Amino acid sequence: MSNSNPIYLKSLLIGNSQDVKQRMMKLTGNSTKLLKIGVNFKFVTTIIDRVLIKMQVWDIAGQERFRTITESFISNAHIIYFVYNIIDASTFRFIQTTLEQVNQRIGCNSMGVLVGFGCEEQREVSNEEIMELSLKYQIKHYEFDLSDDSQLFDLYFKTINQFITENPSKFETQTIQSENQHSSNKCVVV
Repeated sequence: MSNSNPIYLKSLLIGNSQDVKQRMMKLTGNSTKLLKIGVNFKFVTTIIDRVLIKMQVWDIAGQERFRTITESFISNAHIIYFVYNIIDASTFRFIQTTLEQVNQRIGCNSMGVLVGFGCEEQREVSNEEIMELSLKYQIKHYEFDLSDDSQLFDLYFKTINQFITENPSKFETQTIQSENQHSSNKCVVV
């Protein structure tokens, strides 16, 4: 099956660790801020097996006053990144509370991803706590050091690839024909 359009995905960054989310949004490219409603977004574009995929990355504000916005975005998201800082336990507690509150609103075809950033030597969130939360909600977990942006590109690429692989029947794809017919698996933020 193919059509002339790329695959469009919608993803969310949820968390109250603003430094971490800003880092995820700060990669090359321009973002659009919708200040009046507390939302920031950009596109991540990748080609996987000659299929063009454009994913909107929405940074949903972590403040309590934007809770209604968060809930309205969750039901339509394909990939939800629950972001926390491993050196700030309060950001992990926020994610625990948020998962408890929104778990029933997450669409059955959505993929949740628990994403921790920070320095191992200053860790406040234990691996046991993380594993327990990951297992409870059956979501994957990734941890990264904030100093390496390539890890963020890898995160986007891996999660997009996993989502597409786990949901092949949901998408009619357009094969991208290149001059040399080689597949380029790169993730680009635009």
